[in-house]
Amino acid sequence: MTGIEVRKELNLIQAVRKLSSLGLKMLPVKIRLEQNRMNLIKKTLNDRPEYVNINALAYWILTTSRSYSKRQDFNEAAELLGLRSKEDLQMIALLEARAAFKKADWNYASKICKELVDVQYKPIWTVCKKLALTEEFRDLDTRMQLVSFALCHCSKREIESLISYWRALENRQQCQQLGLTITDNEVKNLVHEIQSSRALDELDNEVTSDDDDLIGDDELYGDESDKQGTGQKMKPS
Repeated sequence: MTGIEVRKELNLIQAVRKLSSLGLKMLPVKIRLEQNRMNLIKKTLNDRPEYVNINALAYWILTTSRSYSKRQDFNEAAELLGLRSKEDLQMIALLEARAAFKKADWNYASKICKELVDVQYKPIWTVCKKLALTEEFRDLDTRMQLVSFALCHCSKREIESLISYWRALENRQQCQQLGLTITDNEVKNLVHEIQSSRALDELDNEVTSDDDDLIGDDELYGDESDKQGTGQKMKPS
């Protein structure tokens, strides 16, 4: 075994130790057989082990329930795994945002979304849309920013409903600024309409094991017919 191979083995061991502390539960033989190292990050963020012992399950929840927020630890593990490119780090941030959303940590999810929106990272639009549609998340300014970004990259069939939703949020914001009493029926009806569409089902797809499938074309560009002209930020009039 060459010096380079020895270093790779040592790096893998260190990375797995760090990911194990963040919640990774995977047999060593499966780790060695995993060709796509990004999947180790994904499994750490997504896995919930099936413990028979309720005390062990409670311990896992307490120690790893917010592991997605330990960004520096994930980045260090990624570097040990050879995931050092800007695209790799952005993908990890996307996975962290999805994990935060699933745990109903709206503030942390929105923090990552805004960072990725600022660098025009297209695949984050799906999380932006979900968060913008979340009524429990009360930050109207951020929700309007996120739905605007989603509008730039969603499929054509979603544009009309998202524009209507953006306008409803804008109306709510203006009413609040004027101190007027408003009802949430309009926004709630729009949320129900959008969530009932088949387009939203795409947002629940998990990141797959192949690099090319980690983010599908729909998430990058919307429909095939939408691939042109998605680079500019849209603000509904």
